[in-house]
Amino acid sequence: MITHQKRKFNVVAAFMIVVLISFTGCDRNEDKGAGAREKIIFADGRMPLSAPIYVAREKGFFASEGLDVAIQSHWSGKEALASVIKGEAHVCSVAETPVMFAGLKGEKIFVIATIGDSKKHLKIIGRRDRGIAGPRDLKGKTVGVLKGAAPEYYLDAFLTYHGLKKEDIRIVDVKPEQMADALASGKIDAAVTWRPILAAQQTRLGDNAIILENALIYELQWNVIARQDYVNKNPESIIKLLRALMKADAYVMNNPEEARAITARQTGEESVSLADYDFGLKLGQSMLINLENQARWAIKNRLTDKKEVPNFLPLMYIKGLEAVNPRVVTVIHQ
Repeated sequence: MITHQKRKFNVVAAFMIVVLISFTGCDRNEDKGAGAREKIIFADGRMPLSAPIYVAREKGFFASEGLDVAIQSHWSGKEALASVIKGEAHVCSVAETPVMFAGLKGEKIFVIATIGDSKKHLKIIGRRDRGIAGPRDLKGKTVGVLKGAAPEYYLDAFLTYHGLKKEDIRIVDVKPEQMADALASGKIDAAVTWRPILAAQQTRLGDNAIILENALIYELQWNVIARQDYVNKNPESIIKLLRALMKADAYVMNNPEEARAITARQTGEESVSLADYDFGLKLGQSMLINLENQARWAIKNRLTDKKEVPNFLPLMYIKGLEAVNPRVVTVIHQ
């Protein structure tokens, strides 16, 4: 569990590195004046966990590193990762579940860093008029979920925790942008949801909405991913990107209300809050463990044709963050 003190320590440590960078002249791009910046397309899953990305762009941290970052907005991290794999974007933000599935398929991608995590990001929204008053009332109901992504893993963990099986409900694959309509029309009784789409769902259902959540079963990790060929050809660009995000972490910590306002503009949810999210650039052993655990889940549930959990370590790009702040790299790799 990430405590407030630990979160504060990580961000303060990151802030000190930023100060050192400014005094040692490592932030070379600020001395280049108005020279041409390197263009990077950042495919984003459009959610509060991307706050450091939005702040880095709006406050000029990317620009100060010589980067011209354009945000390519998607309804989910799964879609953002697909854009990177197709070569339509250079980097993306995504939770670990799509990364796990991509690894099982042999996709040549790198996890550059984790930028945030949350135990409260995913929730289940249900219709009270369908008899849903608690977790066990999901039995016999139709539940919408984005398959192949973190919501599917969360739903399985939620059901298990509350003594239900997947066979006890009817699971329907629904795109995030279609969830509110599906709930309002009654095509589904409940859905695994997250911000900002939760706001639209609550608005449509009004008092008929009930929110079910469980902060004990799963911690979602939000990561920056790129294709291996791009990273190998542009290692300095990755370092610049990480330095900018590190500055953004410090800014989010020291200016929470402005960071919230920036995030609200980018996600389209004015009432968005950052209280349920822990930010801090890192590349940890916990990411590897999470990928391995979810791979076992995928194999057990026959969501892949693989029979054994692969070695996910080659997907970790350690050099980038080690060059920026080695103290936040805890992946065992030697």
